[in-house]
Amino acid sequence: MNIKQLDLFKEENNLISNSLCFFDPITSYLPDDFVNEDGSIKGDKKINVFMVGFDDINEELYRKLLINNQFVTPKGKSYKSLLVNYYIFDLEKRRSNSYLVNGIKELYSNLRDNRKDYFGLPEKMNKTKFVFEYLEGNSFIDKLNKISKDKDSINFAFVSYGSDYCNAELADKIQRRVKNIKHIYVNAHLNRYLEGVTYYGDYLNKQVDLENILVSVNNAYQNRQTSIEDISRLPEIKIYSNYFQAMNLKHKYHLLGYDFVSKEKVKESDRVIGEEEFLSRFNDINSYKDYFKASTLVAMIYEEHLHWNAEYMCYGYVPMTIKEHRFEGGKIIEQDIENHKHGCIASYRGLDKRTRYLHELRVKTLNDKTPIFSKDGSSLEVYKYDFQFLKKSYKFLTELGFVVVEKR
Repeated sequence: MNIKQLDLFKEENNLISNSLCFFDPITSYLPDDFVNEDGSIKGDKKINVFMVGFDDINEELYRKLLINNQFVTPKGKSYKSLLVNYYIFDLEKRRSNSYLVNGIKELYSNLRDNRKDYFGLPEKMNKTKFVFEYLEGNSFIDKLNKISKDKDSINFAFVSYGSDYCNAELADKIQRRVKNIKHIYVNAHLNRYLEGVTYYGDYLNKQVDLENILVSVNNAYQNRQTSIEDISRLPEIKIYSNYFQAMNLKHKYHLLGYDFVSKEKVKESDRVIGEEEFLSRFNDINSYKDYFKASTLVAMIYEEHLHWNAEYMCYGYVPMTIKEHRFEGGKIIEQDIENHKHGCIASYRGLDKRTRYLHELRVKTLNDKTPIFSKDGSSLEVYKYDFQFLKKSYKFLTELGFVVVEKR
């Protein structure tokens, strides 16, 4: 991929889906009683997403929603993934056989059949049900009401199945007749008579700040100043990874009770958050054991790993087996980009097993006894990569002209 190929992100469906997930993620609408102080989601809550129609734009949005909407919930003294429920309504049977819907399910099934070959299977990224349904009938509305009636659920609809007029009419019907719908996103460029909805078309020509944030994310990972030219020379999946990391930043800030807006959009009623207050939300990691204790930082690390897994798997990557991990020429072989494999596609605890395995292998092969955990960055553990950009984000956001505020 080169700089010109970065324009792929500006292809219509990509531009709309990326911009919408960045500017108007579903976390914008999560009420306070859904989210714990540490940014995890309360275990009795349900998040339901209705994909109303599964045309090309909704399929691409579904991919970005899978990537962007990874959550954790408390489990004992640690966390587990909280799966978003997706209900895809469409009449085209071939759409149900797409890789994102059926292929990923088959991948999980194959991994389970061979689980002994891996450090720890990646957690499921979602719960999806494909429903063959005539969208203009009453039974469709009845189904939405039945699913969304749970008082502990929050429900979102993404409507794109026909013409602007048909989409707007159906969105209007959902808005009027589905009792517990929190927010509707609709693919209607011309019919704008609905209030309180998000229009896909608003993001078609919106020049997002993602590219600047993308460079800042890469700087955080590389621990040095980089440029868009540097990023363009990375393998395609690593460009995507940086891009979606940038796209996911508002999502994380919302879970922490914050947001960031450009300076000119700050209101008098906004409570501006200083860097010291922002950083005070995160504990220090002083030992390897700290990665397995419940805290705000660990909740964000866990969630980020789920998010990273989803990025890779949504673009066709699979885990590397234990046996494929090895040392060659004094270097760890832990990924195979050419064959779409990566060793870090694993469960949160699987990363720990992988780290310990590589540590033993390094001692045995190289007589290198560098400890598993060290604060100078020389360790083999990878959890550190999943929080360092977040802790650095306040500084680079303010340098880019944003102001961090309490979530409105």
